[in-house]
Amino acid sequence: MNAVDNSGRFSAAFGAKADGAPGRRPARRRRPLLARAPAVAVAALIALGAASAGCGAQDGAEAVSPALGGSPEAQAELRRILSRFASGARAERIALEPELLAFRGRHAGDDLARVATAHLAWIALERGDLRRAEALAAEVEAEGPGATGDLARVLRGAALRRSGAPASRSRPSGCCARW
Repeated sequence: MNAVDNSGRFSAAFGAKADGAPGRRPARRRRPLLARAPAVAVAALIALGAASAGCGAQDGAEAVSPALGGSPEAQAELRRILSRFASGARAERIALEPELLAFRGRHAGDDLARVATAHLAWIALERGDLRRAEALAAEVEAEGPGATGDLARVLRGAALRRSGAPASRSRPSGCCARW
C-alpha cells in the first residue's frame, strides 16, 4: 500500500486526515498510580464483600454480627481514622499507624480494637513487614468470625503469598475452604 495518495498527500491509513491535515491521535492520559489507589481499595473491599457473602451462618449456626464499639465516642473516633485510611494513598495509610496503635491501646477490651488491629496488619503488609502482617492478621482471625475476621484472612493470605509460603499453609480454613 502506498503511503501517499494520487494528490501527493498521506493517506488516511497512515495517520493523515482526508483533507491532508496531519492526523494525530489524542494523547491517552493515564492517571498516576497513586490516583488509582482509592479505586483499587474500593475494588478490594467489593471483592471482600462478595467473597465473604458465603461465610455467614451455615448449618443452623448463629449469624455473625458486626463489630460494635463500647461507646459512641470510640465508634466516631475509629470512623474518622478509617475514613482517612480508605481515602488516603499508601503513604497516608501508613502515616495512620500511630493513631491506630493509640486507639487500640485506649480501647483494648473493645471489639473495635480488632478492627484497628486488622488495619495495622494492612499497614504492615504495605510496608513489606510480612511477618508482622501475618501475626497481626492471625491474632484478629483467632478472636472469631465476622467481617473483621474475613478482612484479616485476606490480609494474612496476602502476607503468606508475598512471602512465598506453600499453598497448604496459606489455604483458608472454615467456611471459605470450599473455594
